[in-house]
Amino acid sequence: MKIEDLIRQLNHYPMWTQIGGMDASQRGAFFATVKALSDAFESGGMELRTLITSSLTRPAKYMLYQYTWDRACEARRSGSRATILEGLIPVVMAGGRADRPTAGGLLAVLLRAGEATGQNVTDLFTYAGDLSTNEEARSLVRSFPSQRPEQRDIERFGFHEIRTRAGVAYETPEARMSRPRWWDRIAGKRRVSREDVLDTMRAIEAYYPEWNDSKD
Repeated sequence: MKIEDLIRQLNHYPMWTQIGGMDASQRGAFFATVKALSDAFESGGMELRTLITSSLTRPAKYMLYQYTWDRACEARRSGSRATILEGLIPVVMAGGRADRPTAGGLLAVLLRAGEATGQNVTDLFTYAGDLSTNEEARSLVRSFPSQRPEQRDIERFGFHEIRTRAGVAYETPEARMSRPRWWDRIAGKRRVSREDVLDTMRAIEAYYPEWNDSKD
């Protein structure tokens, strides 16, 4: 499949689409698209990598956020070096910088997964960082593992390591905010759910369709 077609497929997802709500076929197609585009980004030259990064829209970058989070959880459970790299490349591909909250949080969970499973995280982050099309972002990704512990801790970015039936996972900030608290149950209060928040965001996006085309 052509690079342009892969980009178009990824950009086609509506804003705030949840991969958790996809069926097996849809999820498989999404993962295959991201993997194919990541492989092209990894093997391509600067011109191709710049084209890919500059072509991704906000909805596409949100989908890559979810993909990387999934890869971080899987890497923590499997101890797979390849899976950590599968998560790192989309962060760089989306133009992620370690000094921004979203990219920084994803780098932090990938770093935690790598360290917890005995990976050489310095080599992994150096390799992924070298693929960046921006010199400053490249340096920030490469040096992320050497930051002070408090600067790269997952809780600084709102993530928390939890245990689930599937194994260790990283709870996202939005999931933690919508999780019922014991004192809310006692008081009979209902916390705003993740779907409530997403429905609101979808309604806002509907009034500003040009946001979906933004590359920022």
